[in-house]
Amino acid sequence: MARHDNGPPIWHGAVEQAPFDFYEPDTVGDRWAGGFSANGSHIGVAGTIDGFTVVVDTSGRERTLSKPLERRASISDLLWHHLMSGDTDITLPYSPSIEADNRTATIGSDSYRVHGMHVAGDDRWVGGVTIGDVHVKITTTSPQRQIPIRKCTDAASLTRPRPRRD
Repeated sequence: MARHDNGPPIWHGAVEQAPFDFYEPDTVGDRWAGGFSANGSHIGVAGTIDGFTVVVDTSGRERTLSKPLERRASISDLLWHHLMSGDTDITLPYSPSIEADNRTATIGSDSYRVHGMHVAGDDRWVGGVTIGDVHVKITTTSPQRQIPIRKCTDAASLTRPRPRRD
């Protein structure tokens, strides 16, 4: 396993261990390495599409979380971002609403229904779909109803973290 300065495994080392093809945003814009698990069972790639960050996380079928717990984790992530973004005070009682929001992931000419959700009034969206033998989770603030993704074919070119624009 690839390591950096005797620290935790680096993203490219995890990619070498991934037993599956993984996906990334289909963009000519910036792309960069995202989250990962040290054993390669989860690989994330982020990129920009039309100025919006799109994060594509791919996991093998043998997930560590059950579907209900995975859904709760997604809701928790949405609520955390919703509550922590901005600097305005929250007036109690406060009752955010999670809304179903299905979108489409396109891979070339193939389309896949992505079951997703967002907090009412918030742009952040998360959804998931099974494609072949992997589960793909997409997170973005883009309003696009169709999100283009593709198999990652050039992982060596991806940097971590996001490339800086000077």
